[in-house]
Amino acid sequence: MIIDEAKTVATGEWMYDGIKPCRIIIKVEDLWPGSGDYEDPPEIFEDRHLPCLSVWYESPSSKGTFHSGGGYYLTVEDVLIGVQN
Repeated sequence: MIIDEAKTVATGEWMYDGIKPCRIIIKVEDLWPGSGDYEDPPEIFEDRHLPCLSVWYESPSSKGTFHSGGGYYLTVEDVLIGVQN
């Protein structure tokens, strides 16, 4: 996935295998994806249109490519807690 830099609100770094530095991107979204699991209640199952943030991790083997997502959050503070765990 190529990241739209215009939607990026913060960047950081993570260490792949403890030795290779890779970027973390936090970007603004307007859609919180639902689970898609029919057993979940509608507020979890369905996509919701609301301002939120997503986290993306750069591939250690392909600089500038972000294959792995780190979830969706409502605030930057929530992101920081989420990526530290």
